[in-house]
Amino acid sequence: MKIAVLGAGGPTGVECVHALVKAGHVAIAVVRDPAKYASPSPWPEGTEVREGDVSVDLTNFDAEVAMEAAATRLEETALAGGVDGVVFAVAAPKTAGRTAVDHWGAGAAALAAKKINARYVLITVMLVDPKDYWHPIRIILNTMQWGIMDAKFAGENAVRAVSAGALGAIDGQLDYVIIRPGGLVGGGESDLSLSRAFAVAVLGKTNIAPPGTQHVLAAGQRDPDGLLAGARSIHRADVASVVVRALEDPEAVGKTVEIVARFAP
Repeated sequence: MKIAVLGAGGPTGVECVHALVKAGHVAIAVVRDPAKYASPSPWPEGTEVREGDVSVDLTNFDAEVAMEAAATRLEETALAGGVDGVVFAVAAPKTAGRTAVDHWGAGAAALAAKKINARYVLITVMLVDPKDYWHPIRIILNTMQWGIMDAKFAGENAVRAVSAGALGAIDGQLDYVIIRPGGLVGGGESDLSLSRAFAVAVLGKTNIAPPGTQHVLAAGQRDPDGLLAGARSIHRADVASVVVRALEDPEAVGKTVEIVARFAP
């Protein structure tokens, strides 16, 4: 399959491109500024690189109209010629752009994927669901990163609305999968993410998952069997392996899954 990875220049996006190529797929690395990655390239040799921007211009009073314009722009640039799948691994700027990228941008990319009949995989994060509203890590992240958790959950709902035809004037259904990883580690970053740093400093969690650690999928419930006790991180390479499976497996369509590492007893 030919898969476009939006946000391919970030740590998670880079891992997704490598995992897709390793699995025998053709990966297209989509970034805002291709020249930035000319040398050295973080992707496998021969990877096609395209320019693409998922952000939605919200200076337009009607956000849905602006989203549809962004979807058309993506379809004509990053997704030109058609692809079989689209992966949203975009990281919005930490000080701004949460609504334009994590919310409406996720919806725009979903609408673009729907237009070309491509499967869509959205990577968000654990604890975005309002049921975890008072979780300390959610509060810290949402406060320090300009409403990131609220915006990402709104982005999830935008994707669901696009699939159902309630957002964007496109008939049919979008095949989508939403993946919510725990605290992300690895992928070229030497420092912990903010959520992992908080977990270590405040909650005393020090078991950070190396690549290849077995991961646990939990859909619609929070660890009922205690399988995740003591482990809340996951390596980006393992997230990428789940992304590949989400693109390949017809049983994954329509599911929202949460993934963290599980250490051997």
